[in-house]
Amino acid sequence: MNKKIKERPAVRDEQGNICRVRKIWDKPNTCDRYTVTFDIYNDKTGEWEAWSDYADGRLTCLGMSNDPCSPQGFSQFSSCTEGRHLGKRIAFSDLPELIQNHIKLRMKQ
Repeated sequence: MNKKIKERPAVRDEQGNICRVRKIWDKPNTCDRYTVTFDIYNDKTGEWEAWSDYADGRLTCLGMSNDPCSPQGFSQFSSCTEGRHLGKRIAFSDLPELIQNHIKLRMKQ
């Protein structure tokens, strides 16, 4: 199996859309350490597209702390532009299992 595809898990959300992880950034020592952007599958074109709810080019993203499920943790959908300012690009498999599971859970919402 292609490693890139394997590392981009896809799930069906509550509205029936299929979305997958697009890119992940890690910026240690910040409250929003991890930032994830997503692709959404377009049934009409048969193509994956960057998930954006914004007309100005910003993408929908998920920002998270080291422990997003903790009462002191952070996990919030927002908007962002992709780039180095978000930290270092990492693979899904580089994330702690807790973060991987949290991303999959949030993708379903």
